[in-house]
Amino acid sequence: MKNLLAPSLAIALYFSCNIGAKKVNIESTAEVKVKRNINSLLAYQSLLFKNQDDFEPRGVLFNEQGVTFGVQDNPCYLNINEVDFDLSKPFNISFTYKTFSGDGSKPQALISFQDQFSSPSSIPFFIYTAANRITAVYDKQALWAEDYKPKGEMSRKFYDSFVLDKDIFYFISINFDGKNIDIYVESELYASFDLVSPSERPFSDLVLGAIVSKNDNYLLPFKGTIHGLKLFNTYLMEREIIMLYNNQPVL
Repeated sequence: MKNLLAPSLAIALYFSCNIGAKKVNIESTAEVKVKRNINSLLAYQSLLFKNQDDFEPRGVLFNEQGVTFGVQDNPCYLNINEVDFDLSKPFNISFTYKTFSGDGSKPQALISFQDQFSSPSSIPFFIYTAANRITAVYDKQALWAEDYKPKGEMSRKFYDSFVLDKDIFYFISINFDGKNIDIYVESELYASFDLVSPSERPFSDLVLGAIVSKNDNYLLPFKGTIHGLKLFNTYLMEREIIMLYNNQPVL
């Protein structure tokens, strides 16, 4: 399939008591020992959404599960202000999402680090779903394409990634060590991309739920819920990603 459209946070309240059951990664429970305090590595997190001063919401709904987009089919997004985050150096981006749509032919924007020239194929960093799979574009390097080229064919590596179902919360963790990007789903390695060139493009806006272009146009709107966004200013070890996953609230 050629020329795939470069395609295709409240963030959650922590519950004092978790109700229900969540699958725990058996390699790591609350007893896992991590040598460093990963909270000291946080560049940004949003887990409570009682104060909306840090956000510019449009058409989104807030509840105990997070931020919900596209309930009434109206264009909507959430813009997070004043985030100090360097995309050119190692980083980790972790969050949880679920989509209400099972139509894989329509790519959906989850998180976009935008500048004034942003489009689906030209953006500092863009995380989204396409063909019911999680993927990204990192400074014109399309992680669904052969050799990561936007006009290349869909890669076998991407197409072989397992499909993510609608109406199910998935924990996503995207890790960049300066050369490789690894995508984790439910704390297990989902896709890996090597020899990725670091981006030198700064972003001006961090937007959830859409790409917002000039003249207030909305591209690739998301229908679903996002919560628990965490941005780390270094890459995380796999056991740290497992710990993040195991400490997610039950939704």
